[in-house]
Amino acid sequence: MNVRISAIASVAVSLMTAGCGDGGGVQTASPQQPTLAEMCTTSTMQKAMPTGVTVKDIPNLWTSLPAVFRATKGGVNLLAENALGDGAPAYCLVTGSFVTNSVTGKTANFAAGFPAADKWNGKYLQIGCGGNCGNVGESGAPNPAHLRAGFAVWQTDDGHVDGSIAATGTSLESDSSWAVSSPGVQNTDAVQDYLHRAVHTMAVLGQHATASAYNVQTVKRSYFMGCSDGGREAMVEATKYPLDFDGIVAGAPYNPRKNHPNTMTRALVQLRSTSAQLSGAQMKLVASAMTTACDAADGVTDGLIQNPNACNFNPRKDIPMCAAGAAGSDSCLSSDQIDSVAAIVSAARDQTGSVLAAGWSPGTLADAADTAAFPSQPAAGPDPFGPQPYLTMFNDWAFSNYTLKNIVFNGDPKYDGRTTLGQTFGLSDPADPSTFHVTFPSQTTGAIQNAFLNGTWDDPAALAPFIQKGGKLFMYHGLTDPYLNANNTVTYYENLASAEGGFAALKKNVRLFLAPGMDHCQGGAGPNAFVSQYQQFSPTIPFDPQHDALASLDNWVGTGQAPDSIIATKYTDDDSTKPVSRTMPLCPFPAQAHYSGSGSPADAANWSCADGDNSMLRLGTAGTLAGMQ
Repeated sequence: MNVRISAIASVAVSLMTAGCGDGGGVQTASPQQPTLAEMCTTSTMQKAMPTGVTVKDIPNLWTSLPAVFRATKGGVNLLAENALGDGAPAYCLVTGSFVTNSVTGKTANFAAGFPAADKWNGKYLQIGCGGNCGNVGESGAPNPAHLRAGFAVWQTDDGHVDGSIAATGTSLESDSSWAVSSPGVQNTDAVQDYLHRAVHTMAVLGQHATASAYNVQTVKRSYFMGCSDGGREAMVEATKYPLDFDGIVAGAPYNPRKNHPNTMTRALVQLRSTSAQLSGAQMKLVASAMTTACDAADGVTDGLIQNPNACNFNPRKDIPMCAAGAAGSDSCLSSDQIDSVAAIVSAARDQTGSVLAAGWSPGTLADAADTAAFPSQPAAGPDPFGPQPYLTMFNDWAFSNYTLKNIVFNGDPKYDGRTTLGQTFGLSDPADPSTFHVTFPSQTTGAIQNAFLNGTWDDPAALAPFIQKGGKLFMYHGLTDPYLNANNTVTYYENLASAEGGFAALKKNVRLFLAPGMDHCQGGAGPNAFVSQYQQFSPTIPFDPQHDALASLDNWVGTGQAPDSIIATKYTDDDSTKPVSRTMPLCPFPAQAHYSGSGSPADAANWSCADGDNSMLRLGTAGTLAGMQ
């Protein structure tokens, strides 16, 4: 990816609408490359930075990172080989701030990891931030695999500091109070940084600074990798700033106008009454009933469901129901509780009956037990779980409700999550009790759309420039993700295929991989290790095109060879120091992994992805209820 110095030599951060080159740049080696020690000083790094960037210590490095990593002095820290015990080569950590709005002087914070000049591969890698961000290093220290491969790695806090750092000394990422200047008044600068500006600005200046630090004219290629809100950032980059990156990995992309109806439905349907609430054990009962009904449909009973939407699961028929008038228990649900399940797995609709957001797969409820089940009996009023639940928990209400309050309704003191959204529940077919669902009025959906306008990405036409320039997009989503609904990602990809002339044409540039049994960005009962992003939390995997999303993307961009599958690995306890318990190929949608019929289902060698397979398009009752048509 070319980053032309002349394009950003002026105030770099004033180029909010500028791209970063034509993707054809070739990194040119300098005969005088600095040593790592020579590079890793405040003065040297400051000289490499474009106008508007200040190298300095910052207050919001991810709080759980090791002290030896956080010990920057003047914004630099020379990490010795294996300094964190992770096998990483020596590198220079640089922190500081950059101006995002040259008119107001608004800034965001950043951190960057620079390998030694003789180890640098000429490539730039930017990592996205999750939740509502507010910290730097949410994915952990730069991943050893990325540093060994030679990437320069950058991250930003999206232009604000997470309030939970001052309140508890812990980065939680669910604070959204920064979006409000005063009750009812939006902090426009902070919101625009979060939605799009900070990430794009850093893409421009970061590539320039990286080239400058290594005394070359341009970086060779540029990549972005993010999951959750980082996935949203990835998709915004692809659709709003298509020239910024050559290749993008977008995991479980947060879609505000769809995901908030999803998460709020899951909470609001249970707030109807005490009898409508579901315990964690009852959510697991629902998931167990779904597994019983669906597991064998993919040809093998192995605890994983390859296509949950093909399942003929109906809450009214398949969940054990208690006797009429009896309260729910761990072995059966009351009628009101089954209505709650029906609304959760059914599409959220607008007043015309059109689908606003797809329903959840029932299998997500087992993994939502700790996030969507109420931690206590809700109190009366607009804050049923306390005025600042984000300080202690990260669940549907703590994140979604307060994000809506602060970003959509500008911290309006009259906002009440129970009523302000105007939701109603009822049957779409009076003769069919399984059609219990939520309806949101147009003013609510319009308000969400308008508030997140510069941070939305799901218009299929918006990706056309990225595709036309030859960009490559590797999308993935766990099928048991309890935070962000994979069905919304599937719907987008299907719509994208229609806009681009079909799946075969689309897959030349964009591929979606769905992971059975994988939770939100990582973890879960199924094979989930195929993305080397989360240094602190994810198992180590081989950094090659067969096992790692970034390595696969780099190979795709560099050689034109698209990934026909990627091997996902399940380690015992998700700990790569323990034995591998399962491997499985993930297939590019709409293909589904098929078991050969013999050999261990835990071995990827006994599964295959077939060209032209459209098995993931099959729908059963679950898919129909979810609005997947």
